[in-house]
Amino acid sequence: DWETVEMVAASSNNVDSHSRCVPCFGIHPWYVYRLAPPQEGDPQANEEGVKHQQQQQEHYQHVLDGPDDTEKQQLISQLAAPIPFSDWYPHLEQQLKRHPHALLGEVGLDRSARLLPGGAIEWHGVKPTNVCTILRLQLDLALQLDRAVSFHCVQSQGKSKTVTTATATTSVLRVCLHSFGGKPASLDQFFKWRHVKVYVSFSIAINARLGWKKLSQLIQAVPDDQLLIETDLNSPTSLDYNMVCIASLVAQAKNWSLHDTVMKTRQNWIAFTGVE
Repeated sequence: DWETVEMVAASSNNVDSHSRCVPCFGIHPWYVYRLAPPQEGDPQANEEGVKHQQQQQEHYQHVLDGPDDTEKQQLISQLAAPIPFSDWYPHLEQQLKRHPHALLGEVGLDRSARLLPGGAIEWHGVKPTNVCTILRLQLDLALQLDRAVSFHCVQSQGKSKTVTTATATTSVLRVCLHSFGGKPASLDQFFKWRHVKVYVSFSIAINARLGWKKLSQLIQAVPDDQLLIETDLNSPTSLDYNMVCIASLVAQAKNWSLHDTVMKTRQNWIAFTGVE
């Protein structure tokens, strides 16, 4: 959907528009299983159908994991051919370069991600090796282009740290844990990541489910200059309303005025993205 994102950004940022859109481009961890890493052959370059099918089988056999091998084979037979590295990576790089203020995202790791083939009983997981490889490639690109990263981290704190800190060895990588719902006590470990500036954002759509006690503890655990707010909605409907709601909850948890909350999180956004 990168072309759709690009189209929305273009229409929102034209001279006659009163709105503004900062696009994000990246591969969500739920869909990384479809991407081939650079060491795999390019299946689209093969004219022989048998060779093409064999490479598809080998890719998904390496990437997917599940308790029932028969159902795993059934799932593989229903999946589209993996997208070659020579297709998806240059395309991502091109989109980021075409939009100098664009963020990388949403990327990350999600240990809970599952696939369910038609008619199957058992869910099939995705092995971490390929997911971590694709994430590292994307983070390398963000570091090269000095882009902020919208990061999805679910049940993957250890591996997220390993991949992210291995990428940011000298320059500082700016990462936002978006709609973070982990334990308040775990946040301190994120803030200790070497060469990584970690921001944390909260939303009504996701974080309101936690209940006020946990949400307020999470908000309070984030340093004032690393706190962000968002909607986490996939539609422009109710964006303003949801932003007011989450800003109000942050103000209550931090004991700030609503005005101060807006100003502080705006300054944090500028520091995170470089976009005013």
